[in-house]
Amino acid sequence: MIKKNTLKKKQNTLKNKKKYTKKKIISNKIAIDINFSDKDCGFKALTSNKVFEFFKNNIKKGRNLFQTVPGKSFVLNKKTTIYLQAIPFNNYKFSLKWKDINCKIYNSWLRGSYCKDKPREKLFLKFKGDKTAKITEPESAHGFGSYFYNILNGNVNLNKHITFIKVLKKIMKDKKIIVHNMDVDWFHLKSEI
Repeated sequence: MIKKNTLKKKQNTLKNKKKYTKKKIISNKIAIDINFSDKDCGFKALTSNKVFEFFKNNIKKGRNLFQTVPGKSFVLNKKTTIYLQAIPFNNYKFSLKWKDINCKIYNSWLRGSYCKDKPREKLFLKFKGDKTAKITEPESAHGFGSYFYNILNGNVNLNKHITFIKVLKKIMKDKKIIVHNMDVDWFHLKSEI
């Protein structure tokens, strides 16, 4: 038979262990199951609580560039998984004006292949993070993060998302796609080589 004092000590020890195990570890990686052939072109998957918690928590940690995990591309023509990672980054090789992106103009916010001097298919969106914002502010989000931010602030709704995916499908067809976004600060997607 266990004494009362010993039982209380064990219970307190268990409570303390639970406190430590409840501490939430914020991952800088996420897997998003998505089907761009759905009626909403995957909008529901990209606007899920899981995705926005990932975005919000990583921005708070100063991880402002959201890109595909190296070696993990995704496709548009069937069910796929987008593997994203969030890293701190603000050191772009090029800072171009929107008008200086020499690609086919699809509308006021989409430019893509065929681009002069670009060996692979690309689609640029007129979204980029604010370099003057603190790295822990949502406005500083780059890559896919700038797209999430524009969904959050209402610049991207379902119709605008569908337009984006239709143009992306027209450009990429069945090619594998990555989001690197460490060279140019505009959000862009490109075919994997």
